[in-house]
Amino acid sequence: MDRVRKFSFFLMTAASAIIIMLVIAAALVLNSGMIDLFAKKQLLSLFNNEYQGRLELKEVKLRFPDQVTLVNPGIFEEKAAQPAARADSITLKFNFLSLLRPKITLLSFKEVDVDGPQVNIAEYPDGKFNIEKIFTRKRPDDPEVLAIEKFRARRLKVRNGSLSWKPDNAPAYRLQNLRIDMSKAFVAKYEFMGTIKQMQFTMPDRGLTLKKGSGSLAFSSVRSDVLGLDLETAKSHAKLSISVDGLDIFSGITKKKLLKNRTFIHVESLSLDTSELNRFISIPALPAGVYQLKGDAKGTFANLEILPVSIEHGDSRIAFKGEMLNPLDPESLSFNLQIDKSTLSPALLTKVLDDERYRKLAREAKGISFTGMLRGRLDEWMTGIDFKTAIGSGSTEFETKRLAGGKYEVDGAFTLEKTEPHRLLDLGEVKSGFSGLGSFSGSLGASGIETAHFEASVKNAFWQQQTISSGSVTLDLKGKKLDLSTDLKSPDGGSLVMAGLIDFSTLAPSYEAGGTVRKLDLSKATGLQDFRSDLNGRFDVKGQGLDLASLNLKASMVLEPSSFSDFRFRERSAVSASVVQSAGSSSVSLESEAFDFSVQGNASMARMIETIQMASACIARETGNAAAVPLPQGQSPWTFTYRLTVRDLAPLRPLLPAKELQFRGTASGKAAWEGGRLLLDTDISSPSLSNSPSLRMDNAAMTGSIQCASAGVETARLSGTAGSMSLFGRELRSLRLNASFDNDRLDASFDVAMPQFTEKLSAAFTARRVGNVAAVSIDRLALTTPKGIWQSAPGGTLEVAKDFLRFNRVRFEKGAQSLQLDGLLSNEVSGTFRGTLANIDLAEANYFLLDPALKAMSGAVNASFTVSGTPGAKTGDLDLRGSGVTYDELNIGAIHLTARHSGDQLRFEYESRGAAAQNGSRALLPVNTIRGSGTIPLVLNYSPVEIRIPENRPLRIALNSDDLSARIITWIVPIFDRAEGVIPTGLRITGTMPKPDIFLTTLLRDTRIRVGPTQVTYRVNGEITGTPSRIDLGRIELRDSQENSGTISGMIGLDGLKPVTVNLAASFRDLLLYSKKDMKDDTSFGTISGTTNNLRFYGDMTAPVAEGNLMLTSANFSLYRKGSSESAKYIGVEKYITFVPRRPAPKPVETAAAPVSAQFHYNLLDILQIRNLRLSFSAPIKGAMIFDRIRGERIEATLSNLSLLVNKAGQRFSLLGSVDITGGKYTFSNTSFDLENSGRVSWNNDEIREGRLIDIYGGKQVTATDVQTGERDNVKLLIAVSGTIEKPNVRMGYYLNDDPQPWSAVNMIGRQSSHIDPNADLNVISMLFSRQWYLHPEGQASRGVSPVSSVGISAGTGLLSSQVSNIVQNLAGLESFNLNLGTGAKGNLSGLELSYAMLVPGTSGKIRFVGTNTTPIAGSSNTTNYYNGSSQKIEYRVSPKVYVEAFRSYGMAGNDAAYINLQKPSENWGVSVSYREKFHTWSQFWNNLFGGKKKEKEKDKKE
Repeated sequence: MDRVRKFSFFLMTAASAIIIMLVIAAALVLNSGMIDLFAKKQLLSLFNNEYQGRLELKEVKLRFPDQVTLVNPGIFEEKAAQPAARADSITLKFNFLSLLRPKITLLSFKEVDVDGPQVNIAEYPDGKFNIEKIFTRKRPDDPEVLAIEKFRARRLKVRNGSLSWKPDNAPAYRLQNLRIDMSKAFVAKYEFMGTIKQMQFTMPDRGLTLKKGSGSLAFSSVRSDVLGLDLETAKSHAKLSISVDGLDIFSGITKKKLLKNRTFIHVESLSLDTSELNRFISIPALPAGVYQLKGDAKGTFANLEILPVSIEHGDSRIAFKGEMLNPLDPESLSFNLQIDKSTLSPALLTKVLDDERYRKLAREAKGISFTGMLRGRLDEWMTGIDFKTAIGSGSTEFETKRLAGGKYEVDGAFTLEKTEPHRLLDLGEVKSGFSGLGSFSGSLGASGIETAHFEASVKNAFWQQQTISSGSVTLDLKGKKLDLSTDLKSPDGGSLVMAGLIDFSTLAPSYEAGGTVRKLDLSKATGLQDFRSDLNGRFDVKGQGLDLASLNLKASMVLEPSSFSDFRFRERSAVSASVVQSAGSSSVSLESEAFDFSVQGNASMARMIETIQMASACIARETGNAAAVPLPQGQSPWTFTYRLTVRDLAPLRPLLPAKELQFRGTASGKAAWEGGRLLLDTDISSPSLSNSPSLRMDNAAMTGSIQCASAGVETARLSGTAGSMSLFGRELRSLRLNASFDNDRLDASFDVAMPQFTEKLSAAFTARRVGNVAAVSIDRLALTTPKGIWQSAPGGTLEVAKDFLRFNRVRFEKGAQSLQLDGLLSNEVSGTFRGTLANIDLAEANYFLLDPALKAMSGAVNASFTVSGTPGAKTGDLDLRGSGVTYDELNIGAIHLTARHSGDQLRFEYESRGAAAQNGSRALLPVNTIRGSGTIPLVLNYSPVEIRIPENRPLRIALNSDDLSARIITWIVPIFDRAEGVIPTGLRITGTMPKPDIFLTTLLRDTRIRVGPTQVTYRVNGEITGTPSRIDLGRIELRDSQENSGTISGMIGLDGLKPVTVNLAASFRDLLLYSKKDMKDDTSFGTISGTTNNLRFYGDMTAPVAEGNLMLTSANFSLYRKGSSESAKYIGVEKYITFVPRRPAPKPVETAAAPVSAQFHYNLLDILQIRNLRLSFSAPIKGAMIFDRIRGERIEATLSNLSLLVNKAGQRFSLLGSVDITGGKYTFSNTSFDLENSGRVSWNNDEIREGRLIDIYGGKQVTATDVQTGERDNVKLLIAVSGTIEKPNVRMGYYLNDDPQPWSAVNMIGRQSSHIDPNADLNVISMLFSRQWYLHPEGQASRGVSPVSSVGISAGTGLLSSQVSNIVQNLAGLESFNLNLGTGAKGNLSGLELSYAMLVPGTSGKIRFVGTNTTPIAGSSNTTNYYNGSSQKIEYRVSPKVYVEAFRSYGMAGNDAAYINLQKPSENWGVSVSYREKFHTWSQFWNNLFGGKKKEKEKDKKE
């Protein structure tokens, strides 16, 4: 066995060695190249014999066992010189044994490596490709020698390849630098698949490079798939998959096949940059940038379902889904798409839109967000969109149809919400809103819109402040004619109704419109308050042309009662305007109730406007304006005449830059062009002209003319007069001006009177232009004052140029006083200047500045001002000295100021020293000693004059005074009317403009200050510091005359040196707060002291707030009722006594007075807001409420238990609380009542004078006598005061003997029930004045006594309260009713006078009936010493002071010598004319009557 085993092993070893040797030998033979040529020949023979194309091959390299390399293979079309495809080499790795098969149908390679392939594919007109022709068999009927059906490669690599594909009639596509790395490649007759791991190429002709490519490809006769395709270029990237069932790409792709095959498209991400996309497909309308697409689609191309798809570009996004039918056939295409939430960003819209106006609108809208749908076919589709932007939102639905001839028809509806129309019109300063709905329809073709109809209904809208609550707008276009109509209404009843027609068929469109307006307020529509109006009426417009050259217009409006600005139009007032132009003439007119304007000429309106431009250009030449418009040359002559009549300027005021301009008058003239010259003349007449309170002219007239040529103004004339003129409050009269310009010579004169200071100013000068210099000669300059004449010295001249002023001995003098100017004043021209003031009396300063406030100034001033140095570096020096300078009672004393300006910097030093007597002594002590210096940046140009403080330049100012007079406080703070003492003060300013650092320090050392409204003087100590932002009060101590003290501390905020905020806190103890004497007027008087620990004053200075607690420690205060200084109407008694109120109420006059401009002046109390200020008492105080000062009607009481909460908002005080009346008196006429302790005054959020008087009772004990029975009764007279402080109500009653219930004319007196005595009031009156009964309440009523026949009167006695007169007056309803009593020498009631008056209805108060009755007391022991009677009078008021009267009197007359009442009563009739004048003194009467009226009027104005 061993031998057998050994033999077998040896045999196997030998066999193996032999095989190995054979293999090695075979490999050596095969790899030696011995059979490469054979293989090459075989390949060429097989290919060239089988196909119509030919194969060329340089060599074949066989490397056994598994590699074949083809060197320079190439395939050619038949007879072609250039290969259709070639390669540098193709290396194949495969198993050689597979070639030993009987029939090779499959070529399977481990690896195919193609190096340098070049493939050129071309399409021929017959639709075939060159490659297809190459592989066409020469003998299709013979059996295939190369029957290879399949090709497989585990790895396929292509390096440095190129591919060219030239479609028929289309640009070629060329790929270069092609690199492909592919795995699992499989190719069969109707099958191709593989996985691309990496693919790269460039397309030089399109500038495109594929940086990376991968994906899986699978194509067969039943399905085509491209899965996971990932392509990336320099700017684009795509990841997608496409799968199509039943698509055989090998048999060709047709539309019919695609319609039947199911398709699924999945786009994971597709980013396309337009710069690369446009290299293949040009889409100019598509904005540049990267577009990203994501989405899916499935179905067939006959019915394709679009799954959610989104397209994004920047912040823009469009998302949609739906279905599309036949997308490959435009004729059959239909779609149904739902648009999900989508956005078009402002960036995208600005790229799409060309017009900058619309681009701005897109930015303001912040893009468009929308959803909707799109459904239909290409010839008819429906669109529905809901959109939202920053300027509005809405929705629209419309249907579009394509008609024959390329026309389209649209029909739809829309809804808009909160849309801002002003942004659509690019009106940035306007605010608007619109919400509404409507419809639209129309048709359009290649020529544009042919027909259109638009209707909109307004739900709510506004334009500026104009609100539109409802309305409609309709537009109807047919061809070239547009009909329009509107009907808009506002909530306040305003409306605009209009209808019109526009015809666009001609080059100059014609139009007409008409309508009505109601309550149209242009200020709401424009947002400009100057355009406030209330327009009502009908308007009509008809015209042609929209540009200036073709405009012809006629417009009118008939107004109902309307107003515009401050002007009111009358009923049926008309406003009309017209523009008429023809070939050789034109006219413009405007007529209204306020003004008329007309222009006529023999040229067009364009020429009319050119005339205005030429006039401006002519004047601009004289001022050296380089922008002047040159005058035209060679034009035919033309002439325009114009006329303007202004009755009221109010309607034009909103259009004028000077809003306060007032003008009434006419202006007329002519403008003509002839011979290259423009001639203008004008004539103006104005009875009234003003521009704000600073300028006013009356009875002014002016005429002027000017002639212009190309060189400028040739001649000009101007003359004017004014009866009176007010300039900055200074009154001027008899103003005359004359000026003429001819041949570069100007002559002018000026005269004016200043009556306020009895002055006259007269001036005349001559100027001649020499080059760019005007030489001016002062012919006359004189100022005549009450103290003499200031006049110019003869020979004075000056030269005026653009950059210098030269004065040649210009002197203005009066006696020893003089102003002299000499030399050249300029920054840039060489020369020196000197100006001097000599012995100027400051008492005459008011004559130059026309300021009455300067009357209080006195002293003398000398000064000199020099300018010298080199051009561009001039130095100005000022030296001013004053002596004896005073202002009112403020002694400033001697003043010395020196200043130097050099290099845009001003340095100065100041010193003043005054003296005043102190503490009543005759010795003078220094006061107002002020020293200071500083450096200020200052730009000072002399010609032209410019004075400016530059910003961000350092400045320094320091002023100090150790003895500054405290009187200056009364000027700074008007609430103080007296100040005594000195206040050391220091002022330091540093930093830069416009916000320098300012530091002010003021020390108050026993400074006495009196508060004007309260008349309390305090001694003040403390320190005040100030900066530009605030003023700090550091614990200011106050002491009154009783040495009671308090403190104030806090700050006042400043802005631009103006107080803007305040925060002050005060505390004091028993400090005197009010100490005012009775001024015999309506102002309160008395004394008040109080204590507080937390009184605050804070807030914005426009509405500061006061709050805290205030305890009144002592008070004796009297409060007047409003109007308590005016007597009521006394009819009849004026024949004895005339009452003249101190402050009479204004009475209306019959004649219309000129309107006086109303000015609103407010003080601190007007703007002060009080919040929860608590007032209380610490002890009972005294107070008085005065109802009528003349009659002496008042309550004087002791007050306690005060608890008040005070608030004030705006101008209204609000008091909450009450105060008790614990004693006092109620006084009227010459008697008084003792008050009970039960009274109270209560406020329930009322004004102080609206406090209610509650349970105020007064009593007076008297003994009354019944004259018939002689019985005497103990009577306690009773009054009950109710109502309010402003309108008190007094009831009278009495207690009889011991009766516990009072008697009165009504069943209640105050809150007490009472017996009824209809004569109670007269009983109280008779007992009060004569201690006797008028009619005893328990006696018989059959005495036959009547109120009129039982009492008499004695003139001059005390007057009864107006409350008694009101008893009858209120019942009778007369104009006035007065019951007045008098007492005799012994104090008894002597008589009564009853007077009354009534106005005759229908006479506007001009006719009045007056009656009086006088009677003695009934039952008097002496019946012979009285008189009685009655009188009646009818008076007619001719003027407020002149009356015509007719009267009748009846009765018994008596005198001091004898009295008798048995004679027959006498009756007298008469007429008279009277003149009435109220006066306090006889001198006042004579002044009013004979020439003193003017002074009284001035005095009243000051008050």
